[in-house]
Amino acid sequence: MKRLILAAALLLPIGCWAADQDGYFRPYFMTSKDINYARCKDFVTASDLARQGHYSAQNQFNQWLDGFLTAYDMYTPDTYDIGYGKDLETMDIWLENYCAKHPDSFFDKAVESLIFELYPNRAKTKPKQ
Repeated sequence: MKRLILAAALLLPIGCWAADQDGYFRPYFMTSKDINYARCKDFVTASDLARQGHYSAQNQFNQWLDGFLTAYDMYTPDTYDIGYGKDLETMDIWLENYCAKHPDSFFDKAVESLIFELYPNRAKTKPKQ
């Protein structure tokens, strides 16, 4: 009987924590679908972790943001570059400030607010070279 219990215990899947090279334990890996349900407080946490040298969560938010802005540029009439003159770091700071004031807001709503902020200064056509 003891052998059967030992064999069963050895065959059960074992949960474990996964850490990056710096020993930071990520609570989860976000997909683009997860970002749609992420709260502003998650973005603020990701930004705090990035300042400590742990970039994985912030990179996921930024990849989603890059894709969203690219799609916005492609499908919005009279818009070539919604973020014209702004780099990703500047947009991250704006989003972090917004999210600090609205921690329970969804991240995509924060990005929508960023779009409203950027819209008046967007590039409407491709800059001449």
